Amino acid sequence: MDTCPVCGSHRVFRSRTRTRFERLRRELTSKRPYRCHACNWRGWAPDGLLVAAGGEVADVPPTPPDLGAIDSALSQAKEEPHVKPPGERPAARIGKPAARSRKKTVRR
Repeated sequence: MDTCPVCGSHRVFRSRTRTRFERLRRELTSKRPYRCHACNWRGWAPDGLLVAAGGEVADVPPTPPDLGAIDSALSQAKEEPHVKPPGERPAARIGKPAARSRKKTVRR
């Protein structure tokens, strides 16, 4: 369940069963209890999981992403010299850190 049927909020989450009747209903049907955190609505809706009959495939494996666009963007970034945007701080130097002065604290 994506949105609340009362207020349309996306703050809808699964709820726990409270009574024996609700537990029995949960076992016998494919519906589950949900609660909206925006308007406090509580009701039953079909479970979001895909249920397959014996021998059927419920989930189709996703198609692999097209990495060609990413490869071309990376190759263009390597070819172009890096230009620092205005206001960017210079990179830290590698080596010994600058000596810092320490203030002596007086304990009383």
